Amino acid sequence: MYTLPMCLAAFIRYREVVWALKLAIGGNSGITILEIDQEANGHSLFRVLLEKIPDVELIVKGYYCFNYLKPRLNNWLFQPFYEFLSWMSLDGYSLEDVFNITNVELGFMYDVLYTKAPIIYTWKGFILGFINLLSLVDTLCGFVILPKVNARNDERILFTNVLLIGALDLEVYQIILLPFSDWAIIQMITHFNKPAMMQLLHILAPRSSKWKRWSNLVAQFNLLNFCLHYEQFKFSKILKFQGMDMKYRKHWSRTRTGFPNDLKELIVEEMKEVDKRERIQAFHPKR
Repeated sequence: MYTLPMCLAAFIRYREVVWALKLAIGGNSGITILEIDQEANGHSLFRVLLEKIPDVELIVKGYYCFNYLKPRLNNWLFQPFYEFLSWMSLDGYSLEDVFNITNVELGFMYDVLYTKAPIIYTWKGFILGFINLLSLVDTLCGFVILPKVNARNDERILFTNVLLIGALDLEVYQIILLPFSDWAIIQMITHFNKPAMMQLLHILAPRSSKWKRWSNLVAQFNLLNFCLHYEQFKFSKILKFQGMDMKYRKHWSRTRTGFPNDLKELIVEEMKEVDKRERIQAFHPKR
């Protein structure tokens, strides 16, 4: 009664992982005429939306900067049109805005390489997630109404129910958080002609600037503390036997401090210099 939905949920999870790994490793190594037309029309779409909803500007900039790096990730032979567009330049933006754009860009890159976000925010991914949720609910109901054959199975059934409830909670939590993501904002922009999407954009876009994307902290390693203040941990012999003592010592010798503004300025200036060099090389390719 509950074997089929359980196997279906497991198969969907396995298929999502394989799909995500395929995108991360190989991606779409080519580009189609349809995708070129979509990108050419996408600029006018985004420029119109920036006038109506200015709060999405940083996310759009970060998304296009991320797309600019896609050819480097997947060895595309296609160079995006916006590489030469002046309105996509980071000149004229404040220090914090440049860092927010970079945060968005790196967030997209991290999701593509290490998470299932690129497939979750598609129609196929959404349908698979919904089927997976129904399968988990069906499996949980099967275990709840499962007749108790003998007392020895009660503990096993209870343990399985706890695991299923935990998996179901994670699935529901993931669905609840779907709209509160940069990927969701991009998908809403893509389908902005639908009234519901435009209303959601007006609600979520102003809040997107407050989403925490990184801690603004930098890890610092205290070498003096690591070398001079060696303290014996409990079970130190066991830790040394497992090779874990050095990891614990390094962990306790590490602190975090706020990211200084002068370092931000230095990084931004370096990014601008790199951007200028790339633009010059793009207009004057080597022969």
